[in-house]
Amino acid sequence: MNSKKRIILVFSTAAMFVALLRWLVPERSLTETGLRALPDAFFALSLLGIVLIIAAGLGLKLFSWVGGYDFGSSLERLTFATAIGLGALAYGILGLGLIGLLHASSILIGLLFAAALSSREWSALIADFIQLVRKDFPPSISIGSIAVIFLVASILFLSGIQALTPLWDFDGLMYHLQAPKIFLENGRIQLLPDIWQANGPLTMDMLYTIGTAFGSETFAKLLHLAYAAGLVLLTYALGRRYISETGGWVAAGILLGIPIFPLWGSLAYTDMAWAIYEVLALLAIVRWKETENKSWLTLAGICMGLGIGSKYPALGMFAILTLWIAYQSRSRGTKRTISDLIHFAFITAAIGAPWYLKNWLLAGNPIYPFLIGGREWSSLRLDLLMTYLTSFGTGKTISDFLTLPLNLYVQREAFGTFLMSIDMPSILFPLAFLVPFLSKDSRLKTFTFVALLRFGLWALGTQQNRFLLPLYPILSLLAASVLLTLAMRFKSSFGKSLLAYGIVGGVVATTLAYQLIYLAGFNPFPVVFGSESKDTFLRRARHDYAAQRYIAETLEEDARVYQMWDGQVYYCEGRCLADAEQAQWVRLTLENPTVEDQANALNAMQVTHLLLDLEGANFMLNHDPSGLHRKAIDTFFSTFEDQCTRTIQKWPDVTLYALTCLDD
Repeated sequence: MNSKKRIILVFSTAAMFVALLRWLVPERSLTETGLRALPDAFFALSLLGIVLIIAAGLGLKLFSWVGGYDFGSSLERLTFATAIGLGALAYGILGLGLIGLLHASSILIGLLFAAALSSREWSALIADFIQLVRKDFPPSISIGSIAVIFLVASILFLSGIQALTPLWDFDGLMYHLQAPKIFLENGRIQLLPDIWQANGPLTMDMLYTIGTAFGSETFAKLLHLAYAAGLVLLTYALGRRYISETGGWVAAGILLGIPIFPLWGSLAYTDMAWAIYEVLALLAIVRWKETENKSWLTLAGICMGLGIGSKYPALGMFAILTLWIAYQSRSRGTKRTISDLIHFAFITAAIGAPWYLKNWLLAGNPIYPFLIGGREWSSLRLDLLMTYLTSFGTGKTISDFLTLPLNLYVQREAFGTFLMSIDMPSILFPLAFLVPFLSKDSRLKTFTFVALLRFGLWALGTQQNRFLLPLYPILSLLAASVLLTLAMRFKSSFGKSLLAYGIVGGVVATTLAYQLIYLAGFNPFPVVFGSESKDTFLRRARHDYAAQRYIAETLEEDARVYQMWDGQVYYCEGRCLADAEQAQWVRLTLENPTVEDQANALNAMQVTHLLLDLEGANFMLNHDPSGLHRKAIDTFFSTFEDQCTRTIQKWPDVTLYALTCLDD
């Protein structure tokens, strides 16, 4: 038996063992404790490994078909291959959803087909991995880089523990896993007007469907963490290519030195995937300019297509890269310029199109619900959403834009949604502004130009820090180049090392310290290792979980709970109406000015109960420039609560009411 067949046999045997384990030991219930937690964690990690291997094989298969790539390092080749392969798997699941065959059995068949298709590339995958360890991370690395590696490994381990906890994060509960759950229940992808986020491009969420189909919520969090690790490795690769080997370590350290970065990575979000596709598209464009090999332009289009298929804001990077291609091609003549633009734009649009066509056909709006609204989205509803989205930041006057880089640090709470005390860019990013003055490298100046344009588009939209994530690897690269340029001015090697590794090691150590402090309060270890049940963990992790479990376990199956300023319904078992915009009650009071009108509107929706989330309401009061949320809260407490409700149960910041107007 040759080595290629042995690799296929080993992988197939391991995959069969994991499948058998899941069949014999299903995911533990919410209330179970004990050793049952360990097979759950093992299955999630194993499923992640299987999916990543299949994806990397698919990516390498694509390269063998297209050909013509000189990646320069195994790290870059594997990063491109895995990211593109994951995109291919996601679009396969999207296809199943669009034709109404989205079930666990069809997903399993699809994975088996993908494994068979990619199996011939697994030996090349192993060879690339061995070369990566031997060449891309050489044994002659310095003491400083060893220290950074130790810090990185510690952060990755703690992030992995955090990712193995039950689903508790805001966006994951609201739509990143709620949407796949609904799609699987119905066997198809459909429009979800009441969960507006679930109607955008959902490439990453399609991958989360794999874990949901096989009973593992933690798979989604682990996969997002894998993308985060890929983003760090990609930043390292950028630093090695465009600065030096030391530059790779420094750039990766700057990125990981952002305290909130690993916490973002351990949640069931999709930002890491969107960021990696944008950065890969940019890297491929730069490689196209360097080599004049059109295959790189093809690869850039594939990555950009996966980017706009992951999140609407990626359309901004698409526009920037299109302009940059036009600028770079101008010297080749009009015909060549048009050809390059069409090539890039066609591939990008073809890959991203399914999500936009789906919305156009189902809602009459390709970017539903933005700009023109659509099915079940009135102008009032859209106005309330846009008011919220544009409320982030410190304003949009000329002076606000000029002070924006400073305000990201000194007024960071205005730009964040989660752990706002540490939600800010790296303190080293301002060094990037010095690149045009200290560097003569035209490639670094290209990255600087793209970063400035990307930042400008972000500033014109919703100024949430999290949406700056695709810029973080680029800014890390630029800041690293400046830091090392300044270090070269030291005569002593100690001074150079202190500036290069001392500062970067310090910010990475700060990230580790913040993570330890956060985990000390959050304490994920008991639930991961089985001494605590999921239910007990969630009751201390989510302020509204106890209310939702009370609803699921106590109320009748036909109960219909109208949630106010609370968008999470994942644990409510179909009895709750999500308030994904956190403005349901605001809209209802504006459209129905009297208590009688409000009661009639709720009765028309067959609502039997109300759930009031004061934590969610207080958050929205910080994003309420029109004062409509304040007015809606006052309306509830001054009139509606007394005249039309009866308190059923209270928890901290959450109250469940029965709708007594039904008795009239």
